[in-house]
Amino acid sequence: MKNTSLKSIFGSKISILVLGLFVIILTSNVLLSAGHSPSGMIIEYDINTGELSATITHFVSGDSHYIDLIEVRKNSVLNQTHEYTSQYANIFIQLYSINCSIGDILNVKAYCSEGGSISKSLTVAENISTTPESTGLVAVSHICITLFVLIGYSVVTRKRTNPT
Repeated sequence: MKNTSLKSIFGSKISILVLGLFVIILTSNVLLSAGHSPSGMIIEYDINTGELSATITHFVSGDSHYIDLIEVRKNSVLNQTHEYTSQYANIFIQLYSINCSIGDILNVKAYCSEGGSISKSLTVAENISTTPESTGLVAVSHICITLFVLIGYSVVTRKRTNPT
């Protein structure tokens, strides 16, 4: 009977480690380049200046997708729309002028060009902000990749310092 284990096919633990790392990196890049919802948003309103600040977390890789539309609603009525054609960083920060009174409800909704959205609301009081969201699946995949690389490196280093 033929031996078809990974070790017999690839020859060594290092080869298996390199293959595993390659698969994870490839999968990670596909996840980053595929369209997905923005993963977090913080909105703040400064009643003294009449400025609404929207800070949106949306991990992108290259020009594959981006925040393409932001809608601002005041008391459930569409007040502003802003269209974008690119996103240059994973944190997207915009300021919008909007006159509000204490008690008004502001809602901001951000859309990804490839699908998905996130929205946040706040009730205008003195200067307040919303709380941040989790950075989502992409951050978890980056942590997994980092751990895999560190564990692989420690295994290779240990083999070199303690040859069998």
